Amino acid sequence: MAELGLAMQLVEESLTSGRFTLPQVGVVRDDTANSGATETNLREMGIGRLRRAIRRNQVSFPSQVPTFPKHARPDLQRKLVQLYFVLGWSPQRIGARYGLGRSRAQQILNVWRRRAVEMGYVQTIPPARFMPSSKQGPIRVVFSQVFDDLTVL
Repeated sequence: MAELGLAMQLVEESLTSGRFTLPQVGVVRDDTANSGATETNLREMGIGRLRRAIRRNQVSFPSQVPTFPKHARPDLQRKLVQLYFVLGWSPQRIGARYGLGRSRAQQILNVWRRRAVEMGYVQTIPPARFMPSSKQGPIRVVFSQVFDDLTVL
């Protein structure tokens, strides 16, 4: 027996041409409540607040974490940054792992943050906005049945 499923199709009413189907359906997010990260100067943002903004996708984070050789502990920068910003470790836990005090681990993270912002590795991401045109009619969502297999027993 064929499997029955539902597919979602986005249909938009047009004043001139009747109906047409939009080719891609995406999630549009309006994050006005969390837009504080985009308005705040990244240079003034502390590492805790920056971590929250990164985890909320309000601030970009480089996939290849750079190290800055002329700054504190270039041998540990990448590890500390990944543990703190990506994995959510605390400065105390990071310091215990690498034989550093909490304040020293925090200092290394702060220096890395400052340099990464200056060099453009960390930037704000503007929130997505959906601005429907006043000339267009309302958007309707239509559900229709979809068969995985055309042969029905």
